[in-house]
Amino acid sequence: MEHIRAARFGASLMAALAVLISACTSAAGAGVPGAPIEAAPAGSTPSSTVTTLPEAALDPPDSGDPDESAPFYLPDITARPITIDDLAAMLPNDATGPATGDPGVIETRTNESLVTAAVMDRSDEVGDIARYGRLTGIAAAYPGDSGTAYVWIDLFETPAGAAGWVTDTAGDIVKHVGGSHQATIDLASAAEYPLDVGQEAIGLILGLDGGASTETIAMFHVGRIAVFASIVGPGAGDLRVPVQYLAEEVAAGVLDTLTGTAPAAPASGDPDSYEFSFERTVTIDGTTWISTAAGTVDGDALSCRVVLELPSLRAEGDLIRVGGSLWVRGSGDYLPRSTAGALDRQMLTMCPAWPVDIAASGLDGALTGTPAGHDIGGVPALGYRGGEADLERAIGIDPAATTIEVFNLWIAAGTPWLIEMDLTLTGETGMLAQLIGAGFPDGASATVTVSQRVSAIGEAGRVIPPG
Repeated sequence: MEHIRAARFGASLMAALAVLISACTSAAGAGVPGAPIEAAPAGSTPSSTVTTLPEAALDPPDSGDPDESAPFYLPDITARPITIDDLAAMLPNDATGPATGDPGVIETRTNESLVTAAVMDRSDEVGDIARYGRLTGIAAAYPGDSGTAYVWIDLFETPAGAAGWVTDTAGDIVKHVGGSHQATIDLASAAEYPLDVGQEAIGLILGLDGGASTETIAMFHVGRIAVFASIVGPGAGDLRVPVQYLAEEVAAGVLDTLTGTAPAAPASGDPDSYEFSFERTVTIDGTTWISTAAGTVDGDALSCRVVLELPSLRAEGDLIRVGGSLWVRGSGDYLPRSTAGALDRQMLTMCPAWPVDIAASGLDGALTGTPAGHDIGGVPALGYRGGEADLERAIGIDPAATTIEVFNLWIAAGTPWLIEMDLTLTGETGMLAQLIGAGFPDGASATVTVSQRVSAIGEAGRVIPPG
């Protein structure tokens, strides 16, 4: 089991890191959701029509001529808006975590709850929260046969704050000012060990309760997210290998969630129910690949129909997710899935591809100037035109790496809901990998058109399990 887990975690992490390395070497950034997704009611077909804003609408900001001498850079994927639902999506689940079939106990770690629990030195905790700019966090415990695993994921205002929190937490543990997995602890010994995961990692091995148990800890950060992962087991057992696996799984969960390769929970600002459609076309040297999806979101349930088209793959199917359970149908009947496979996960990232809440989408910076007014499907809407800075903030692409032809956003009047988005841009395939998917010819010039529509807000049909 450990070898299987190691291979899976390593593959997941390397795939996510490959995205970042590609971003660095090609001056493109790790991206946002940009692959196909779910299905909707029968007869619902995504529209390929691009809505163009009137010339009177806000012109995109003038970024000036690009500085060709500027060095390539690796964008901080944690700079995008991150919700508590996103943090929860980063946690290990019952299928891949260290627990034996137990999905874990998950709790929100607010700043207030941290201060209340800091019985050793509350004033120090208050000072640390302010000093490092901690915003919120989430915690999970995973009981298992050989011990209990603990995972904390904390969000900060800046990467420097997250790094400082990791170092300070390690110091507090060793100095007995703070606890490890619990507020008060009988710490008999503490030793550091080398650890390679995330950024600025620290590994600690603690002897607890006079040597009756051992806690092995991995602490690190990814941008402005700090991670604490540990396993507590009986006696003086060496837990460094399983803790390394656990830490790598959490790191992969962070990267997967923020680069759009894992299904994150819907943004808290999304409407309770709605229908959506999505279409993405990629054209290279006259050849076009079209991926579409349409579906219904009903609270935390969804149904979707997906057609995914890549140079090396064409797949289509229906997915239904209700109460955390997933059913998938290809050419036959719906079949239950105990866990989502790689193809299922790629499809689910499009449910929908972009969050409906404008802040969660990372495009709220485009809502400036005087909007254009329009009626979209009977809904009064306000139109804005995005620019290079908005694209960089939302999906991490270097503004000098692409040429934007269309970038229109329509917001339902009086709401934060993005009901229509049209984006057409041209760039080198390596720079657009997270937007167009894998398998396209390296170094080719691609034109990409992405369209998403949202309708029937608050009036979408019920989503129920098959059968």
